[in-house]
Amino acid sequence: MRLQGDKGIVIVGAFFNAIMALVIGSIFYDLPNNTDSLYSRGALLFFAILLASFASALEVRSILELEIGTNLNRS
Repeated sequence: MRLQGDKGIVIVGAFFNAIMALVIGSIFYDLPNNTDSLYSRGALLFFAILLASFASALEVRSILELEIGTNLNRS
């Protein structure tokens, strides 16, 4: 339903995820493969999970706006 209704959100979300994958992947590329980079890897994983949660929160907000609009139209 969301794919048919608002394609802009889907395109922006896909673009955002692709850019973040490139940025985080490029940072992981130069890290050494030993325990010296443990804190850096942990920080990058935290950053990636945080950005994914923000993206899902945006989706929830857009779904709630859609539900509120349909409920107002029913009354």
